[in-house]
Amino acid sequence: MLDGKVSDHQRILARIKNIRERMPETIQNPQLMDFMERRFRERFDKGVDPEGNRWAPLKQVTINLKLRQGVPPSDAGKPLIRTRRLRNSIRAIRTNAGFQSATGLGFRVGVTDDEAAEYGRLHDQGLAKRTVQRKFMGVSARDAKALTDLIRREVRRLTREAK
Repeated sequence: MLDGKVSDHQRILARIKNIRERMPETIQNPQLMDFMERRFRERFDKGVDPEGNRWAPLKQVTINLKLRQGVPPSDAGKPLIRTRRLRNSIRAIRTNAGFQSATGLGFRVGVTDDEAAEYGRLHDQGLAKRTVQRKFMGVSARDAKALTDLIRREVRRLTREAK
């Protein structure tokens, strides 16, 4: 009788150890990093901030300037799209380089191109005198919930595998 209880206890402890050892893999899972990268880029493409609020539209003078600079008419009216350099340098990263937002999961999402990062910071935070703020960095409550759901699914998978 006692042997059965001890072996059950040991099995449970082994299972907990297995889950605990694999937990960092769950939190730094490339799937989570890809998910957040995609979220940031989708918002950027839609021209909305992390909470879904639309960016201020471009002034006609800016649109005309972009057209004269050779920006395709389909992109001329879109804020922060001239060369796509800023948008295309948004990445999930594990360093403190560039301009970035912490996710709380051991990685950040940020702009990896230094020149684009400086340009992005000015617009995201509205720092320059004549720069309209167009926030694109940040983790929204909706992002946090989606990440939590992904992590819960992964933890459930780990606990099933640890049996």
